Amino acid sequence: LTVSLTGEVRTIAGNEKKGFQDNINGKEARFNNPQGIAVNKEGQIYIADTLNHSIRQVSPEGSVITIAGNGKLGYREGPSLDAQFHHPTGLAIGLDGTLYIADTLNHRIRQLKSNGKVETLAGNGEIGMKEGKGENARLAEPYALALTPQNTLYVTTAWGIQEVSLDGNVKI
Repeated sequence: LTVSLTGEVRTIAGNEKKGFQDNINGKEARFNNPQGIAVNKEGQIYIADTLNHSIRQVSPEGSVITIAGNGKLGYREGPSLDAQFHHPTGLAIGLDGTLYIADTLNHRIRQLKSNGKVETLAGNGEIGMKEGKGENARLAEPYALALTPQNTLYVTTAWGIQEVSLDGNVKI
């Protein structure tokens, strides 16, 4: 769905039917509670398809494909289509093309690297607000992400706002 500055609304992907379906025609694709969105410099749109526990991509032409997550709730790292998420919500994209994912109910910030692998950047899976690096840190249900030009991720969580550097160092 896009909304122009003149108020025109246009559907680019999805329809009134909820589900999990990739399709070359974006309007035939199905989502289940899509939440986070990010756009790269080439115009690719990334969607956190929350209740499908996956990350989807919409091309500038409107084609929809799944790029990460196997559609099953869980936690698994590795090749993008084998990875598992638990309610991914927020997204941000780095200048190098890395996609950062707020994996809300896994209490982690994950990253989809250009090599096609999903890895944890920060968080150990336990709810909380604890400073530290990588899996020594804790996040409380991270929801939304914002990436600054200085490459700092700001993360809204259920309990506050945390700062995450791109090397995985978490501050409160």
